[in-house]
Amino acid sequence: RFPEGLTVLTASGQWRNAAGVIVHEPARLLLVWAAPAPDLERRIEDIRTAWKREHRQESVLRAYSNDCVSF
Repeated sequence: RFPEGLTVLTASGQWRNAAGVIVHEPARLLLVWAAPAPDLERRIEDIRTAWKREHRQESVLRAYSNDCVSF
């Protein structure tokens, strides 16, 4: 969904689930810098939906930021 490039980092996560229990688990951090596009929202949400389904996650964090990047 992002042939221009992306980065995946391995991490350790912690969060409080819906039952109020603190859960520690392996995590992945996906970094994507993409120019605004009509289908950008769908491409990102497709990844989040697939991750939740495949890994039985209650939620998947998504953060936005306006950045200036250059390669």
